[in-house]
Amino acid sequence: MSDLAVTEKEIKTAVQRGFKGFALTVDAIRAGKRERDMRTSIEEEEQDLDDSDEEEEDESFTRGPTVKRAAVYEKFDWVSSIKWLRSLTNLPIAIKGIQCWEDAALCMRYGAHPWLSNHGARQLDGAPSAVDTLIEIRQNCPEVLSKCEVIVDGGVTRGTDIVKALALGAKGVGLGRAFLFSLVFGEAGVSKAIRILKHEIETTMALLGVTSIDQLNASYVDYSRILNASVETRARL
Repeated sequence: MSDLAVTEKEIKTAVQRGFKGFALTVDAIRAGKRERDMRTSIEEEEQDLDDSDEEEEDESFTRGPTVKRAAVYEKFDWVSSIKWLRSLTNLPIAIKGIQCWEDAALCMRYGAHPWLSNHGARQLDGAPSAVDTLIEIRQNCPEVLSKCEVIVDGGVTRGTDIVKALALGAKGVGLGRAFLFSLVFGEAGVSKAIRILKHEIETTMALLGVTSIDQLNASYVDYSRILNASVETRARL
């Protein structure tokens, strides 16, 4: 997004091809220290300490997989970036990487939808989980949940997790690893993963006595247990 002319062209192309909305990622200005990637590097390269650039070593943390991003357009802030994007399209805009209720309120103010995510817990060590942020929104600015389409991801591994998120006010729930892992078995694996999640959602709703998603509400979730849980437990729904 450093070259606005290129970004503008890509946005207009996406609109022409039928895209239904845009997500603007705000929590990945640079890659975090992704230790799992470091441990599972596909190609192991020997580091020549005599010839290597120590500063570059510190920046990348590893000779394995890493992400290098060009600088974003430095003059952008909340207002200008959303206004600029809105000038190009009337499609919905989601801000991905929201991790506090104050930023969710800013999304509401500027006509964007908050996407609660800590980037799979791979960016900033100690960052709050999506469910923590979702509960904070309920407690501090619940109007966001009625005026915005709130999306959550992270820590979602079962259909029961999806039901909890929807009951707490989310309108959409994202999963990544479940489908990446099932993709090992190709299209059939992904289809199977979808069927498993669908069955778990339907079973959970039936056991709650709920016949429609719009009947779900926060009374079905004892989130005081989440707030009082350990950090490891709170990372999951």
